[in-house]
Amino acid sequence: MDARRLNARVIGVVMIAVAVCPAYFAQTSVAGVDVAAKAGDAVATHRIELNLEPQGLNSGRSAVWVFAKYAHPDGGWRDVRFAAGRHSCADGIGNNVNVLVDKTAPRNGVLLAQHSHDARTLTAQLTWDLEASMLLWPESGLDLRVFTVDMVEIPDGGYEVSSSAEATSPLRSVAGSELRIASEGALGIGSGGGEKAEGNYAASDYGGDGQGPVPAAFPKGVGRFYVMRRELTEGEYAGFLSTLDGRARASRDITLHPRYRDGGGSIRVLPDSVEADAPDRPANFVTWADGIAWAAWAGLRPMSELEFEKIVSDNDCFDVEAMLGGRWERAVTIGTPEGRAFRGSEGPGFLDSLGQPYVFTNWDWPGPRAMGSGFRGGFGDDVLVSPGDRTYAAYDATYGNEHEGFRAVRGARTLSAVSNDTTKADE
Repeated sequence: MDARRLNARVIGVVMIAVAVCPAYFAQTSVAGVDVAAKAGDAVATHRIELNLEPQGLNSGRSAVWVFAKYAHPDGGWRDVRFAAGRHSCADGIGNNVNVLVDKTAPRNGVLLAQHSHDARTLTAQLTWDLEASMLLWPESGLDLRVFTVDMVEIPDGGYEVSSSAEATSPLRSVAGSELRIASEGALGIGSGGGEKAEGNYAASDYGGDGQGPVPAAFPKGVGRFYVMRRELTEGEYAGFLSTLDGRARASRDITLHPRYRDGGGSIRVLPDSVEADAPDRPANFVTWADGIAWAAWAGLRPMSELEFEKIVSDNDCFDVEAMLGGRWERAVTIGTPEGRAFRGSEGPGFLDSLGQPYVFTNWDWPGPRAMGSGFRGGFGDDVLVSPGDRTYAAYDATYGNEHEGFRAVRGARTLSAVSNDTTKADE
């Protein structure tokens, strides 16, 4: 996501030219904006034009999550709502690129997916639904900020949960062998498995209660989903803070931690801006509450621990960076009732006045007190003995430090591919 705030002045038909670099190893950047719109217009025919230049290695599973915020005339930054259709995207060698939007409103982001190994540029035209955004163009124009997040597609398919004899509280089959998860249906775990018992794990203080079942609605990673290629960065978090004010910004300001600077933090909250001196660096001292707030604002959601299991079941983690040995990965656990209540609802694109996800839109998420969350993976030399080790899978820590990261995902079940439509916006 753009670490440098993108400010565009909207003054006539919306046609925004944005140069974006959803890089494999480099921070995404946004620049080169030219915006115009008719004053008083509320017709959903305005376009956002994006010129994207992926840099470096490309796995073919790459995707880009695009969302935007605008400064409302009444104050504050609000999410851009996209239209159900009239979007298009193509790569630099002439191939159409899938454009996916939500089947129902609010459509607070667009996913550009499955571009070619050989593509070095992408050009997208996205339609902003002004009526859904409840917006009439003011004579004085609007400020707009466009953000992108580099994602990786995790494909459909079952997988075997990793376990080893040395692992703590690993999830195994009832026969004691590796457990295969083959569907998104309810998973019979522990005493909740009944006659359909499929697996179990040993209850422990931080590994979970050993109970079940895991409901069908809990995301298991069998269905296709998209995960952030890298952990949340300082630049991405600075962009987030720049759109908050008052109590919301104060509650999400990680720079207030007394060890933030000593721990490598680079974000500076200035009177008129929020800047990150090291935008590519993983964001430090992000708590669970901070992470889910960022995810809700970005139109994404937390990762479940079974989605973590799916990713690490692949030897290369599907090209997701630093999934093991980078930093501790926060995930929604199967080890507590609060975690098992997770349904994978997507973030709405906005927060309440305290900088928290709205309970009525994301009631299934573990809340700011982190009950229902936990840690997987490990940090540096403190990597757990196997990817399937669940030592801290249900450790609901409310704090953040230099060793814990956050990585959001976007489910595919609510998304639908739209036909590439190159029809020009009305003038």
